[in-house]
Amino acid sequence: MKGHTLHCCCGNSLLGDVRIDIEKQPDQDTKDGFIQGDIFEVLEDKNYGQYDTVICDPLWHLPYQKRPALAFLLRDQVKLGGRLVLNALWIPTIKTMELREIYVGKNSMAWRNVSLIMVYEKTEEGNSETILKEKESRQRKRKE
Repeated sequence: MKGHTLHCCCGNSLLGDVRIDIEKQPDQDTKDGFIQGDIFEVLEDKNYGQYDTVICDPLWHLPYQKRPALAFLLRDQVKLGGRLVLNALWIPTIKTMELREIYVGKNSMAWRNVSLIMVYEKTEEGNSETILKEKESRQRKRKE
């Protein structure tokens, strides 16, 4: 982890300057920076690009249709040149970010899910708002 760090779905972990989870574990009382809540609601109106590192532990029961929204929400929190460390069951393609490393966390129990731990680097400026505006602008130009 480098610099100012956000840790989403942190559970018991104390990694990160700001940690968010829907449930508060007792360990979170030992360090400042914990926010209890749904990450989609907590991060909805936050300033873009304020973290050098964003970590997200798995949302085990995230519906398929919400996966892109999660990836873009996390991406929007990362500064240019910053990193997103995503622990998930899928490998997203995230505009403005490049996948740099991938690790497989094997569970010791047979037939259990594995963890895919991906490290992305934000290589271009952009967030959901600016990317959507660019897309709309290109569509308007095609119609003209």
